Amino acid sequence: MVEEILGHGPKTDPNLFQAAVILLSCTAVGPNADRITKFTGYDRDKVRKVARRIRKGGIWCGRGSDSAMDIGPWLEEDGRKGQGDLAFMLDAMVANGECDKVGETYNLTPKGRGKARTATRRRSKR
Repeated sequence: MVEEILGHGPKTDPNLFQAAVILLSCTAVGPNADRITKFTGYDRDKVRKVARRIRKGGIWCGRGSDSAMDIGPWLEEDGRKGQGDLAFMLDAMVANGECDKVGETYNLTPKGRGKARTATRRRSKR
């Protein structure tokens, strides 16, 4: 599933792939770095680093037993093909440190370049 959404596998961009797997693993074991480490077999420090980015971006909310994850945008279809995939991809980029997320705004900063570009994913009105 991760390869399908990202459009490539772990050999093309292993860090983004791992960040996406960590993000998706939350849906199976919850937003808990220790459980994700056990579930994925990834290095604990790597998982914790990615977890901090996910939490900072507001994708994970709360701590401990009160923690939750906002995956609603991944499930949106809104009549537009790939809307949920785009939301997942943007969140994976946040998890990988390729962009920051503040509210609904993603700030993309290409590595080694100057100014950040901003993208806002709009939620459908229901």
